[in-house]
Amino acid sequence: MLADVQEEYFDTVDRDYDKAGTSRALKRGTLKFTMLIGNGPMEEVDLTTAYRFIDKQLELKPDISHGLIKDTNWAMSKMFNFMTKRGYVKTNPFIGLDVKSYCKPSKSWLPYTSEEFFTIFQHDWGAHKRLLLNIMITAGMRLN
Repeated sequence: MLADVQEEYFDTVDRDYDKAGTSRALKRGTLKFTMLIGNGPMEEVDLTTAYRFIDKQLELKPDISHGLIKDTNWAMSKMFNFMTKRGYVKTNPFIGLDVKSYCKPSKSWLPYTSEEFFTIFQHDWGAHKRLLLNIMITAGMRLN
């Protein structure tokens, strides 16, 4: 069963990943899989199950981002790599999934022009909002 391996896998994730965000993303993806697909035998998870996982995520949240679908697929692929190395399964069904056709394409944002920055800074912001704006721009604010 998948849940039987999760604790061992989570211990390995904690050991191998220094960044807390990466560790959380890997754990969250595997927990989401067991929540949506169930805690069945790991050797029964195949390519069809991997695509069903994507479909279940879309049923739960139709406007889910393409990036989140990729992240949960990546998390499950990492777990199956771990299970393959430990001999729990023979293959990783999450490698090579075609996820391009799922979800809406991400929006690209155009950078502000000099005139738009001038307009933004001419606005009468409160002191705390002005400070936040200065920090965001100085630190390389990302719009997407």
